[in-house]
Amino acid sequence: MIAEEKGISRVEADEEAAIGIDSHVQAAKHQSRTHLSFRKVQPVDVHVKELVVRVDTVPPIWQSSPSLLWDRLRRKTKGDPLKTVLDGVTAAMPSGSLTAIIGGSGSGKTSLLNVMAGRMNTGRVKISGSATFNGHDNINSVRSAYVMQQDVLIPTLTVRETLQYSADLRLPPPTTHDERQNVVNNVILELGLKECADTRIGTTTHKGCSGGEKRRTSIGVQMLSNPSVLFCDEPTTGLDATSAFQVIKTLKALARDGRTVIVSIHAPRSEIWGLFDQVILLSRGSVLYSGPVDMALSHFEECGHSIPAFVNPAEFLIDLAAYDNRSEESEFFSRERIEKLQRAWRESPNNRLLDEKASSQNRGIASEKAYQSITPQKGASFGQQFRVLTARTMKMTVRDPMGMTASLFEAIGMAVMNGWVYLRLDRSLAGIRSRQGSLYTASSLNGYLNLFTSFRLLRISLV
Repeated sequence: MIAEEKGISRVEADEEAAIGIDSHVQAAKHQSRTHLSFRKVQPVDVHVKELVVRVDTVPPIWQSSPSLLWDRLRRKTKGDPLKTVLDGVTAAMPSGSLTAIIGGSGSGKTSLLNVMAGRMNTGRVKISGSATFNGHDNINSVRSAYVMQQDVLIPTLTVRETLQYSADLRLPPPTTHDERQNVVNNVILELGLKECADTRIGTTTHKGCSGGEKRRTSIGVQMLSNPSVLFCDEPTTGLDATSAFQVIKTLKALARDGRTVIVSIHAPRSEIWGLFDQVILLSRGSVLYSGPVDMALSHFEECGHSIPAFVNPAEFLIDLAAYDNRSEESEFFSRERIEKLQRAWRESPNNRLLDEKASSQNRGIASEKAYQSITPQKGASFGQQFRVLTARTMKMTVRDPMGMTASLFEAIGMAVMNGWVYLRLDRSLAGIRSRQGSLYTASSLNGYLNLFTSFRLLRISLV
């Protein structure tokens, strides 16, 4: 009898344990499906090997001038129509690192960023080489996000509302409203936006958030998908020194969580330079250095270029990579200096080590990590999109009283003018024609007025 009771109790305990394990597995599946944990990030190593990008500079036939079209038909075009934007770029960006792509204007920083992010228009561009993510050459195999140089935000919404509407549209359908709200609160805390969470974005005429707060809000919109790789195109452009430092400090904190953060930046200050883990120095599409930040100055010192005292390291490297076009003599010496630096980097053991790492990555190093393909998730339903966008438009309209008043008086004025022109028409054939014209004018004008109002309210959110 006692043995039977022990057997029953053991069976019940096993069943309870199985139920507990099953519930834990279901909870884990639900959490992985909704991606609500911002601390759990899939580590992704990014490798670029012998990347060459060439752009066709010859305009299409329908945009060519008659003389240029005649030269093209006679095959007498001058020079190479293909312009080299990137020339044999090889670099490694490990997971959990903050990588800076620096260089002068036209060095190819944004082009390299766009090629890695898969945003390069391949219509008139020829790309060779490889950009791999954990050994896979498809950017869609990992979760990534891209922060543009300009902030595309609605000025009449607050920071919290901007993130909430974006979460309602971007997070997968299994998430509830409370879960999406929790995600927004986590993003606000992660990016240090708690003090301005209920402040409107604002414009140049109506003061709202500062430039740094707007930039961090733009980063927060992309962080809602919890990306493993985050691309930022010159995130400090247009910001003061303090705001720029806070933005890069925020990106550094995101990289510590295991993300691979890659930014293109122009002339960072000394304090910002110390936050970077990796640096890629470009000069007209060619790499002069790619590796850890703390080894960059020693590499160029071996090449005969020592940094002077009290000089910003980033500005020193950018000056080394810049062409001086003030005179033919200065251009010759600068070109000769840059060519020597290119040869020195190609012959450097660090560069050969990068080639070996990239080759081993392409041969299947991704199998060493727990690689999980990212399956495309179903977005918000049509009803969800209609409800969210309608609520957002209504809120934008209500918060624009001047626009509402102008639209109201505009509609009344057009109605009075149209009615006055066609007042007291007779019942003849001419009156019928006039009534037809009145109906046509009223219907067409109302349509255009609605279009103007919608464009005025949504022109900055249609990107």
